[in-house]
Amino acid sequence: MHGNRGKFVEMMKVFEDIKECGCSPDIVTWNTLLAVFGQNQMDSEVAG
Repeated sequence: MHGNRGKFVEMMKVFEDIKECGCSPDIVTWNTLLAVFGQNQMDSEVAG
């Protein structure tokens, strides 16, 4: 659970960066971030 919290903070940072660029992130962007960070988490667990 603790590892997921760090991923969430990282996702929020990316989301804020997208907003600062003048883009309008939406639920699709959020779901994409969830998918990417979720996949990275699974890859690291398999590798470890």
